[in-house]
Amino acid sequence: MSLIDPTTRWWNRDSTRRVAAYTCWIVGTGLALYSSWTLWGTVDGSAPTWLIIACAMLPIPLLIAGAFLYQFSIESDEPSGRALTFPLAAYFIAIGLGGLLGNQERQTTLIVMNTIFVAGGVIAIIGAEFATRRIASNAQLRKRVEHNGVTARGRVTRARSYSLNYQNVTRVTVEFTDTEGRKRWASQTVGGEVRTGALLEIRYSPSDLDRKAAVIISGH
Repeated sequence: MSLIDPTTRWWNRDSTRRVAAYTCWIVGTGLALYSSWTLWGTVDGSAPTWLIIACAMLPIPLLIAGAFLYQFSIESDEPSGRALTFPLAAYFIAIGLGGLLGNQERQTTLIVMNTIFVAGGVIAIIGAEFATRRIASNAQLRKRVEHNGVTARGRVTRARSYSLNYQNVTRVTVEFTDTEGRKRWASQTVGGEVRTGALLEIRYSPSDLDRKAAVIISGH
């Protein structure tokens, strides 16, 4: 036991952990860039072999350590998509850029391969950002539906039961009628075993029915 609040110690502060995470990512990416550049560009043997090997091996552990440090610095229990994807994408971009710079020095013909690394990293960053924003938007929409959604009853037209984490759940498709009198169908997984023809309670946002997150299906 301690007479000092552990959260007040500098190494336990969230800001310190975030700084350490960014430091790991920056150093890891820099080492990846240097190792790739040196590997493809050094022609006179001036870079020691052990240094090239060390710089090539350290980036991945540093990127992983940064991801853990960043996750421990935020309050959410869910893994951060950016913390997992962006550093890895930056790693591939660094390898590609280093290779391109090295190829330019050596005047070799591996430009296409290294360009693919760079392009793949950029695409991964853009895709991860789009997915992260989409997930956050869906979470906000579900909160609005839970608090202000329209309540209705829907009939199960399809049910498939299975076990998830040692608990019985059912993937159901529910038919319901919206506020404009049109029939709609929504599919989700609910707890317990549900049979075809059962009536389930649903909540939905009439103005967002073009999105799956606009419908929440409750159990019995």
